[in-house]
Amino acid sequence: MDSKSDISARGPQRLIETANSQDRFQLLNDPSAPEPDLNIPIHPIFRTCNFVNASPLAYRNLQQSLRLASMFLQHDSMLEWFVRPLLGIPLIDVRSRKTYLSDPFTSKSKAAKKKLITPVQQAFHCLSHCIRFRFVDTGDARFFARTLIHPSQPPHTSVCTPVFQSPHSVVIELRNQNRRFLEGEHSSSSLCDKLRFDFFLAVNLLHEITHALGIMRRGDLNEPFIRLDDPNKSEFGYSWEDFVFGGIFNPFDRTSDRVSFLMQKVWADDEVAYAAGGKEWTAVPMSYIAQWFQMDTWHAIRKRGPTAVSSPAIRLKLRLDRERYTVVADCKDALADVRNAQKLILEHYRKHKEQAVPNAARIILTAKLELVDGEVLQQSTGATSVRPNVPVLVRSQPPVKSTRIPKALRRLASSDEAFDEVIGEQVPSERPRKRVKVFLASPKSQNQRPLLEKVYLWLQHGLPEAKNNVIKREILLAPSSKEPPRSVPANSEASLIWSM
Repeated sequence: MDSKSDISARGPQRLIETANSQDRFQLLNDPSAPEPDLNIPIHPIFRTCNFVNASPLAYRNLQQSLRLASMFLQHDSMLEWFVRPLLGIPLIDVRSRKTYLSDPFTSKSKAAKKKLITPVQQAFHCLSHCIRFRFVDTGDARFFARTLIHPSQPPHTSVCTPVFQSPHSVVIELRNQNRRFLEGEHSSSSLCDKLRFDFFLAVNLLHEITHALGIMRRGDLNEPFIRLDDPNKSEFGYSWEDFVFGGIFNPFDRTSDRVSFLMQKVWADDEVAYAAGGKEWTAVPMSYIAQWFQMDTWHAIRKRGPTAVSSPAIRLKLRLDRERYTVVADCKDALADVRNAQKLILEHYRKHKEQAVPNAARIILTAKLELVDGEVLQQSTGATSVRPNVPVLVRSQPPVKSTRIPKALRRLASSDEAFDEVIGEQVPSERPRKRVKVFLASPKSQNQRPLLEKVYLWLQHGLPEAKNNVIKREILLAPSSKEPPRSVPANSEASLIWSM
């Protein structure tokens, strides 16, 4: 029996399928799509033994998807996103109480930033013997993949990354429909059907690997936010997709073994999207998907990063406000086909008044149609379209504005005695292991986050002689005070910003 949500999902799917009649927007096939030419070795994470229940045929048909997934783990510009979840320090924002991660790239030179990629590469090679993939049947049509903690102990060696703290391995579960397609229809499918499947599976694999990396680093499933301005649900996978693609991919057809047309939407909170005009999905043409399997695309990414790949060409979109969907297109015939479908559904239920109108049919009947000039629609990005909508999130963190470090903190570099001026409690300098507390006071507490991050970085890198002896550092923010407090009650307005 289909779930109510699954039945409702067929309404939006039917709207796009109808507007794309005879594949006028080339969402399913593009005769000009070239054969893939990715020829790199598959990353050790995706080696055969890690796919515990994939048949030889399934793994053989996985090759192109795994090569694409390996490309995402090869180039420095793609690995930049992983620096923060692997090396960033958990911070807590005073106002929102969000736990987010500091940016290790802050105030780093180009050479120093490049060095931060090495620990990421090391972590992925370590992850290759701490991870397993398996296909499962959950019975939930909305399920695509998930990452869980596995009870087995990681077989770490002396060359493994010291960053991983988890005593357990991880397992990534993939929907069983993937295995059925790989063992059945994949071999006889068209080039574009294969490309769509391989692309979406590669994206799913990397989405879940972001979660796996976080679990191995923290040892639990509690993800912090990557950035403070992320939507109000911490999600490493969506953050990675937003960094690489500028949005989130999903097929509207959740039940089929094969992957139908793909839609992309801006990553944003639902309430923010509704307040700005509604949630929007952009139909993704095959030309966009096919380019990811070309070495020329990756040569451009190596030079300019993920923004070297332009967003999908926009000719067809679906918008949802609080009441109904709107089909937005640059083609009169597409909207005429939707209008004819609405008439046929209406005539059917007028003749059969005894039949209840299902949710999917109601969605189609109430949908609005909007014809937009092609140039105007193309200039939109899925965020600022015919009417103002949610802005696309910036893919990279803007540099933190330089803030002057207080004199008392700068004096920490020259003398342990200076701790007393900032800490507000006695920390004998001869004690071999120290507990360091730094209190900052300012009436403009909401503006102190960049300062706090710089203070942490300064403490970490400015005290080489003391760093190894410090077992715990805490940066706390007092909301308004002229003098650093000597003690801060646990439930006071002062907020724990970072703790190690």
